[in-house]
Amino acid sequence: MKTYEHTIELTELANKLFMYTDLKAWQKLIDEVFTEDVLFDMSSAGGDAPKTLKAKMICDTWKEGLKA
Repeated sequence: MKTYEHTIELTELANKLFMYTDLKAWQKLIDEVFTEDVLFDMSSAGGDAPKTLKAKMICDTWKEGLKA
């Protein structure tokens, strides 16, 4: 696959990440965006050091945090 095609696929994946999060479509994030285990890195935003988390755990945390 050419680099250009990879760029399109990664752009679509990033768009899904933000769109599904905005829509609170948690299962779609699990099914279409994340792998089962995710290297989750929020250190650049002042969060914890990178760690591997289950996709469901990330979505459950976001679901609770974005409830309002």
